[in-house]
Amino acid sequence: MTCSSRCRQRRHRGGDLAYLAGLISWEQREQRQWHDAVAADIQTHKDEKAAMLKRREANRQRRQERLLIEALGRAELEKLRASGDYETIVGSIGEHKARKIAKVIEEGLKARHQTKSKEQKPAG
Repeated sequence: MTCSSRCRQRRHRGGDLAYLAGLISWEQREQRQWHDAVAADIQTHKDEKAAMLKRREANRQRRQERLLIEALGRAELEKLRASGDYETIVGSIGEHKARKIAKVIEEGLKARHQTKSKEQKPAG
């Protein structure tokens, strides 16, 4: 990226900052500083955009994991533990993350069970 379409065209034609040759030294210095500042701002913007996209991707993955956990439910989790594949999966996603996932599943199922129990009790 460049600061303007004029600079972009000049750079494309091989005359990047060629107009500075006709300026006196302090004007050249001032113009170079301005171009450097714009280039730094552009790079900062690119870095911020990349960081934002990285955060979005991490959030997307967390959402997908959460949806998968909700879809599997406790019965599937128990089947997975019984089959022996649970340890393989735990190893692939990391021990800490697996414990956190299991805790979320259990809390969600407890909350769901409590809600169902309240709904089934007749009003007294």
